[in-house]
Amino acid sequence: MQGIQRNRLFKTAFMTFIIFFICSNSGALYAAPMTDAQAVATAQAALSAAAPLKPVEGTDTNIVALAQRIVNQKVSGVTVKMAATFNPQISSTGVITYASAARSNSVRFSLTKNSTTVTQTVLVTIPAKSSVVTPPPATTDAQAVAAAQAALSAAAPLKPVEGTDTNIVTLAQRIVNQKVSGITVKMAATFNPQISSTGVITYASAARSNSVRFSLTKKSTTVTQTVLVTIPAKSSVVTPPPASADAQAVAAAQAALTAAGTFKPVEGKDSNLVTMAQAIVDKSVSGIQISIISSANSNVSSTGSITYGSTANSGNVTLKLSKNSTSASQVVSITVPAKAVVSSSFNVKNYGAKGDGVTDDRTAIQSAINAASTKGGGTVYLPDGKYMVSLSTSGTGLNLASNIKLELSSGAELRAIKTSLTNYRFINMSNVSNVEITGGRIIGDWAARKPATSEYGRGICLYNSTNVRIHDVEISDFIGDGIYVSGNSSGSGGASVKVVIEDFVIHDCCRNGISIISAKDLVIQNGNIYNITGTMPKSFIDVEPNNNTQYAQNIYVKNIKGQNAGGYGYMFGFGHYYNVIKYPCSVTFENCTGTNMALGLYNSANVATYEKTNPALFDLKWL
Repeated sequence: MQGIQRNRLFKTAFMTFIIFFICSNSGALYAAPMTDAQAVATAQAALSAAAPLKPVEGTDTNIVALAQRIVNQKVSGVTVKMAATFNPQISSTGVITYASAARSNSVRFSLTKNSTTVTQTVLVTIPAKSSVVTPPPATTDAQAVAAAQAALSAAAPLKPVEGTDTNIVTLAQRIVNQKVSGITVKMAATFNPQISSTGVITYASAARSNSVRFSLTKKSTTVTQTVLVTIPAKSSVVTPPPASADAQAVAAAQAALTAAGTFKPVEGKDSNLVTMAQAIVDKSVSGIQISIISSANSNVSSTGSITYGSTANSGNVTLKLSKNSTSASQVVSITVPAKAVVSSSFNVKNYGAKGDGVTDDRTAIQSAINAASTKGGGTVYLPDGKYMVSLSTSGTGLNLASNIKLELSSGAELRAIKTSLTNYRFINMSNVSNVEITGGRIIGDWAARKPATSEYGRGICLYNSTNVRIHDVEISDFIGDGIYVSGNSSGSGGASVKVVIEDFVIHDCCRNGISIISAKDLVIQNGNIYNITGTMPKSFIDVEPNNNTQYAQNIYVKNIKGQNAGGYGYMFGFGHYYNVIKYPCSVTFENCTGTNMALGLYNSANVATYEKTNPALFDLKWL
């Protein structure tokens, strides 16, 4: 009789399995399969919607298991792993430590399906550890294992939770640890077909109660304890629709911030973390709104404002990334440096500059320059934007002072407001030293005034200045020269000395790319110059002193590429004084090329004439 009953039970279990298999797979027969990218995006959205994750002491021991359970409720086949932890109470393998106080920080998970992997950062709030009375230690090992037996017996039947408990040994060990320390729990035998010999739990279509036997060991003392285990039926997993375009955009923003690494704001340049993050995100995806969820860095406020204090401070900030109704959190690290004793960086926006392409920012930028000069020098910084600059009645845009670095961000433009003046100096340096100009674009008004032409509307002018470096900048559309290097502004005597112009682009200027009127120890290298057409001599680079009180000594020009010049590509222009020369001239052009020049690459016949007339005073080389 007992054999017949066992046979009937077997047949019933077998039919139940067949029906469950058909039902659990019937959707796959008719539903369109989700792509791997859609699956991981859905997993991202599920974790984002669940944030902040709130593990429960006594139930959740590993944050990865908790995240996997959340993901499994929305999409199948996605594997969750730890990518990084910013929470000191969560280990690199996801193990959770419950401490005396609650703690909120984030972790970053990797979500993988087949060969597709993305990351998702989620805020985790770990509650304070509950009060658990630690029992007095057992007098002997035998007493300890007996206490463990009693703890498991009292807890029976054990009821694992799907998505939280994956191994019955882990669950039993947790129960034992709450009552007695030093006990090792292992599987001795399983009588439950849904619990493996190593304790792994399988959740099936129906609940199942059977027993397992544990071995409980402390040192050389071991006993066994058999406990009933009730495994609940597997929950239904609802497959959500594919991730929306907004979710994909938010995920792209997360990836951009992850790739950016630690934020390192610069005093005088960066004042708000949200602004910094927004600039990074906007380069990858549009329409994302960024706000602060929480800040673990005391130098970053809830609005993102950065305070530079007496010491450097590193910490994490949790951002909220939103597009329409879709949002996700993203943890970023930021290191705020100590405040400089005297600020050496002067952001023009702190002096009223708008950079909106409409407002005249000349007064604001000049105020920043003057403030830096008053402090003995510093960096005048222009963040991304279009800074319109008018010209004074005397024809000056901005006056630089000694010990000033004018730094334009890669997205900054200094633009001349259209004028009727034909003689102006957009950026002027007169009798200054230790000056640097770098970055961005400097743009004149010739494009707005064509076909008008002139000789004297200059972009950057150097008069009798020393130790000047101009580099990594683009200059264009001036109605005279892109750069003008001379001596005294009166035109008599003097020279600009120790000047370096390198790694630059100059184009679409009316007269010359660079005019050299009076200079000593000048280096021009690694530049591109093109479209110099308007007023003669229309050359890429023109060495042309105006009278015999001026210099052309130790001038070295190397690695220049030119295209489209209305005159010679490169000029040796000493016609104003070679018969009454006062100072020896030494000019070398090396590896300078050009295409489409009306009069040729350089005026070699004139060079020969100069050297024959005064061979001891002219050292002109074309290499």
